[in-house]
Amino acid sequence: MEQLSIDDQMAIAQTLSKYGILLDTQRVEAWSDLFEPDGVVEIDGRAPISTEIDRRALVTDSPRGAHISTPPVISTGASSSEATSEQTFLFFNIGSGKIRTGWYEDELVKRGTRWTIRRRVIHFFASN
Repeated sequence: MEQLSIDDQMAIAQTLSKYGILLDTQRVEAWSDLFEPDGVVEIDGRAPISTEIDRRALVTDSPRGAHISTPPVISTGASSSEATSEQTFLFFNIGSGKIRTGWYEDELVKRGTRWTIRRRVIHFFASN
């Protein structure tokens, strides 16, 4: 299996970092562009979000707050144009003052020089 280049690893990390900041600042168009057209978001206990319209609604309907995540652990996927990642996160809900913690599992694909999310699974730690 071919290793990802440092440039690819940095580009993947950049894509994953943008997820939180674009969601928190409600930049719907830019956030939506992080995903493949048929990209999926799976949140513990909910039906998968698999259309662009539903992904956009996730941004506008989500509670306001701040996502803070660790650097991702990035691995090569089945080819050098596919990757997986895992990272933990903390979300502070401004409205309720509550904190949620969990981890992301991602599948990413490279299109040209750009990495996009094919699938993001959001898990919450049990005490949440």
